[in-house]
Amino acid sequence: MRDEVVLKNASAQADTGQTTTVKVPGWAVEAIFYLNWTATAGTSPLMDFTLNEVDPTDLTTTTALEGWDGITQLSAVDLVTVRVGPHRSANDDTGVDYHIGTTLPPVLNAVVTLDRGSANETYTYTLTVVYFS
Repeated sequence: MRDEVVLKNASAQADTGQTTTVKVPGWAVEAIFYLNWTATAGTSPLMDFTLNEVDPTDLTTTTALEGWDGITQLSAVDLVTVRVGPHRSANDDTGVDYHIGTTLPPVLNAVVTLDRGSANETYTYTLTVVYFS
């Protein structure tokens, strides 16, 4: 089984980013997150992405998923994938294809952080997750 969900489709977004809370389907064993930064404008655009595990009871307390500190900060348009699932023996924290070796928790926060240091940066991107059984 497979299911694809577009979490964010941003066009010329001009803020500091957002946190999207994702309830993982109970049947899902693995997931791939696709962060596709397609256009930018401004002086010094920079983008970060992290995944946090959320307490499924209070839905507010979070911790970094498997201790992962996020992607290497992007400074130009790019496609980044983050693969999450028990299929990985070790975390891979380099390049544009990341791997987090852990089971999927019931609730995740997908956090996109956008630099607005010069107050003129804008970002066009999509954030999509595909779940696999």
